Amino acid sequence: MRQTFPRSDQRHLYASRTAVDGACPSCRAERLEEYRVLSDGGWFDVCKCRECLTSVRRVPAPPFGSYRPYVFVISDREVPNAQR
Repeated sequence: MRQTFPRSDQRHLYASRTAVDGACPSCRAERLEEYRVLSDGGWFDVCKCRECLTSVRRVPAPPFGSYRPYVFVISDREVPNAQR
């Protein structure tokens, strides 16, 4: 099977993080960031404190990330019952 994406020329890959307003409930630092993590339960969108790594928010991410399989694209359309 051929890969459709070329290998990265960077030595390390970095996940983009977005700064969030607010304070950490544990250490009161105002350094919250949102990003996606992979854990034993799958992918999650998290909001964590950069100082103490306390999870402020953790919600399951879409199962395929930003990729939408063709089956899901079709199921989002309105299709009359006669055509199903």
